[in-house]
Amino acid sequence: MTSSRFIFAIALSSTLVHAQCYYPDGQEAPRDIACKPDSEASACCAEGYICLSSGMCQFVEYAGTGRFARGSCTNQDWSSSECPNFCTDAEGEQAGGTDVTRCQGYTDRFFCPRSQNANVCKDVEKALTFSETTSTGKDEETSTTASTSPNETGPADKDSDSGPTPALLGGAIGGSIGGFLLGGLSVWLIFFLRKAKKDALDRSRVVPEVENGYKDGTLAPKAEMSAESVPAELPGYTVDDRTRQE
Repeated sequence: MTSSRFIFAIALSSTLVHAQCYYPDGQEAPRDIACKPDSEASACCAEGYICLSSGMCQFVEYAGTGRFARGSCTNQDWSSSECPNFCTDAEGEQAGGTDVTRCQGYTDRFFCPRSQNANVCKDVEKALTFSETTSTGKDEETSTTASTSPNETGPADKDSDSGPTPALLGGAIGGSIGGFLLGGLSVWLIFFLRKAKKDALDRSRVVPEVENGYKDGTLAPKAEMSAESVPAELPGYTVDDRTRQE
């Protein structure tokens, strides 16, 4: 009997500390945590998010930059005013958490991207207006993630007015210039090496010239007779006197 009471006390304590959260369709949100577990009803957010007094959840890493979501509630039928009763009309929004986008140029206006577009931001009657964006006193690291999954919600997008930081922009420009210079240097180097190779090949095909102005092996100079040569005499013969007298 004592053992049964002890087990029941543990179960009750666990229920009080970790109140069960539910999506708008009544299904459990097992990964969500109540923002105010001691209250009769409370909005819930998933781990990694903070609970805002407006009932929204904000991703901790991007706190202050506009990454929001609508989570779940400890009231299963969502009849309590403590439940985040917004962004529940579109198909799929009932079965889980969903993104909530802050209107560009505003700090207190939001819209549901799955059922609305940014044009509603101009109409204060249609846009979601939350004057308070402070976190609640309980667990500033809990919230819901917006997702199409029926069991958990996924992270919402950043503000539509957010853009690339100067560091990223400078890095992109620097990388582009560096790539352009490197490409140009590579082209010049290839052209230079090819030209040097061609010049070397052309030089190897040129026939060297000798001092007399003729290309070696083409013409040979004519030989001249020596100026000191003496003409050879013909052999003579003797004429006797008788022949001379006749």
